[in-house]
Amino acid sequence: MKKTLVIILAMLLFVLPVFAEENNLKISIDEETKTVLINGKKLVKQYPVGSIIKVEKNTEEGFFWPYYLYIPKNLEDDKSYIFVEPNNQPIKNVSYSETLESAYGTIMNNIYYSESLGMPTIVPVFPGTNDISKQTPEYYHAINRSALLDEAEEFKRVDIQLLKMVEDARNKLSSDSIQTHEKIIINGFSDSGNYVNRFTGIHPDKVKVMIAGGINVFFFPIEKFDGVDFNYPLGFGDYKELLGKTFDKNAYDKVAKLIYRGTVDKTDPIYGSNYMDQNVTKIIVDHLGKDILKRLDVSEKIYNKNTENLQFVLYDGIAHSITSEIKEDIIEFIKLNIDDDFSYIEASDHTSKLKFLKNFKSAYYLGSRAETEYAIEKLGVNGSGTGAMNAKAQIIEDSDIIFYAYRASDNAPNLLMNLFSDLFLDDKEAYVNSKYEGGKLYILIKSNSDKDSKGLIDTIKIEDLLLD
Repeated sequence: MKKTLVIILAMLLFVLPVFAEENNLKISIDEETKTVLINGKKLVKQYPVGSIIKVEKNTEEGFFWPYYLYIPKNLEDDKSYIFVEPNNQPIKNVSYSETLESAYGTIMNNIYYSESLGMPTIVPVFPGTNDISKQTPEYYHAINRSALLDEAEEFKRVDIQLLKMVEDARNKLSSDSIQTHEKIIINGFSDSGNYVNRFTGIHPDKVKVMIAGGINVFFFPIEKFDGVDFNYPLGFGDYKELLGKTFDKNAYDKVAKLIYRGTVDKTDPIYGSNYMDQNVTKIIVDHLGKDILKRLDVSEKIYNKNTENLQFVLYDGIAHSITSEIKEDIIEFIKLNIDDDFSYIEASDHTSKLKFLKNFKSAYYLGSRAETEYAIEKLGVNGSGTGAMNAKAQIIEDSDIIFYAYRASDNAPNLLMNLFSDLFLDDKEAYVNSKYEGGKLYILIKSNSDKDSKGLIDTIKIEDLLLD
């Protein structure tokens, strides 16, 4: 055995230099870590790509809560930005373990951004209100004023804690020869949208691109408006007193900023008892507007007058959600603005999907009898049902929705394989997947039994499939 290993090692020592020379590879040894480097990069990585890594709190490094890190398979070859999305609190009065679970879902959702952009992604797991047995008005995951004033060590300055997490992630990536820019790309929606909007106002020198969605109470780059002081979180009127520094307008103007919201998004956080104090709520209502749409109009005008490099988008007909089209808009905005010249995107149009929601009439149900009958009952869309092997092209052509319940043990007929090929997921045993294409909604369910299929059917909402 030892003789064989010696022969193999000798062959490698002979072959590797020849292979390296032919392929323009430079093989070296890192003296500090004693690891093999190819073109200056580690052959063996400490942190695996394509996997979610949970990084525990590190109080010595300055962060008192964990974060999730994902390193994409499609990593930028040279130097990349770190993509950050703060966590949202799922609901009020939950345990911290549920907040952890929710943040894990956020990092899972961000894999698409990470792979599309070739950027490592981190999601912090800051506590929400009441999930830490702390009956106070702090919204750490939105950096409201109470959270910014909290002096307790583990809750103090979650904005700075995030910077420490980014620094920790950057060091980990660097140890695997992954180089990153000093500035970050930061994205958020709803409460996390408030977080990134305010974080960018506090640390504009740390941000390259900001995307804030689903918010309607903003941080504005102003001290006063309408004769009234705009203190944090509305503006920078009291920055010196609150943060010990002045507002860096020059750095703020350089940040590429995308702010978006749906026109039928009725969420209005100003009336939340734990969100705003009454004085701030009164200022918003009296000087920006009680009506949401009016407030958005006034807000856009304030931004356009007082900062540069900002695009404000209202998506017609969209509620409090991020559609697949909006995700593509976010990716395009980032790609266009990681260089120095600011560029606007052409915001996506949801007209076709919204029209479909108003006008769809028929469905074609394919699967076992139990599955098709249950789907007809639960989805409430008229249509016929049959086994997958009996699927008819003409009925598919005439239907608005094509529902297909698939078993892993089945061989899908060619007709359905062609229609649903991009919806099959090899790494999951049971799931719902869908697409809107050619004016039709395709719904695929994969399961191992009629019982499992029924459970998945119970989760389906046609509007959510189209607009989430």
